[in-house]
Amino acid sequence: RVTVKGSENPMDLYTYDVAENTDHVPASVEDLGTEDFWDHVPPCTDVEFRTAHRNALELYLGGQDGTYADWPRACEMLAQWPEDGPSAAILEYMRSNCASTNGGAPDWWQGYRGLTDK
Repeated sequence: RVTVKGSENPMDLYTYDVAENTDHVPASVEDLGTEDFWDHVPPCTDVEFRTAHRNALELYLGGQDGTYADWPRACEMLAQWPEDGPSAAILEYMRSNCASTNGGAPDWWQGYRGLTDK
């Protein structure tokens, strides 16, 4: 969850990894329905990765208000995928903002981060 520059309302932010071989993707994916999209543009990650990553994100976010965040466990899980851009970005954010004594989320953590650039 993030707030974009100029907004105070947190929103969910997603990333989608498209397989490298996209020759079979129609020129206009906007014309595809939801089911057709998944058939024509499958993700390059497997179900095991997506499930583990979702679990790590839940530990990072810690619920709607950040109360249940477990940054040490989230860091441990995300560190398994150093080549994954979104995982690396969240890991770097946690490492640079963690409470110095225990590596946990800082007291000001509310379950989302503010993006400062457009």
